[in-house]
Amino acid sequence: MRIAFLGTPAAAIPTLERLAETHEIVRVVTRPDRRAPRGRGMRSSPVGAAAEAMGLEIVKPASKAELLSFSFSGVDLAVVVAFGMIIPEAMLSQPTFGFLNLHFSLLPRWRGAAPVERAMLAGDHDQGVSVMKMDVGLDTGAVYSQVQVPIDGLSAGEATAVFASIGSAEVEAVIQQIADGTAEASPQLGESTYAAKIELADAVLSVEMGVVEFIRTVRAFDPKPGAMLSNDEGGVKVFRARHWEADGQIFPGAMLPHHRGVLLGVADGNVLISEVQAPGRKRMSAADWARGLQDGLGDDKWR
Repeated sequence: MRIAFLGTPAAAIPTLERLAETHEIVRVVTRPDRRAPRGRGMRSSPVGAAAEAMGLEIVKPASKAELLSFSFSGVDLAVVVAFGMIIPEAMLSQPTFGFLNLHFSLLPRWRGAAPVERAMLAGDHDQGVSVMKMDVGLDTGAVYSQVQVPIDGLSAGEATAVFASIGSAEVEAVIQQIADGTAEASPQLGESTYAAKIELADAVLSVEMGVVEFIRTVRAFDPKPGAMLSNDEGGVKVFRARHWEADGQIFPGAMLPHHRGVLLGVADGNVLISEVQAPGRKRMSAADWARGLQDGLGDDKWR
């Protein structure tokens, strides 16, 4: 098939690479370049960089109006994976077989921008991927394929990597069914939920949280933007934490050194933090971070 591919983050690359092996990718559409940190010029999106390395044609619309200036007529199918812009209604019927979307949730649960993070914050034990035919609604199209995946214990980054791999295979299988004339899409059934875009305030940790909520928040924002735990001197991002009962409950806000990291008291128990990132530093073990603090961990200063 002649395929146009629309995607932006690294999670979209496995699908692009898989489709490029067996189909003609006539165009890759991705979000515009962004300014790199520390004044290092402009940087392509992960999909943009991958497409450039593959020698594919790339366009980078900055708005819906600019996207509308490109025609998808003459394309058999458009495949969308986390593109980051709503496709205008006028474009949906341009490809022969329309637009196909890979979404990282079990639709209709978690329609919207941040399905992985929202599922973890809500405590979902399972999530997965859906391959759907796009329509004018927000992730409301009929579904060709779904795969359920357990996510207990995974971070958002780990789960996304699993979904990206599984989803790429599902997209390829659905495209083959479309080509064979055997594809069947079913309307979404069940209660819908909305996965609102992540804001920095969502990733703020508090010692007033219970153990379960604290750990869910850490998992949901690993690797980006990192769940932030604060004190009067600043704060630290927490990336790995688990419930810890062995040493008795400590006062909420108190932090104690531990050979496996640091113990933090929260509202209803203790969490063992094993990986952190201090401002201006790389991710490191919490034990190494604690040993490097000039004033120690202190008592009752975390909030």
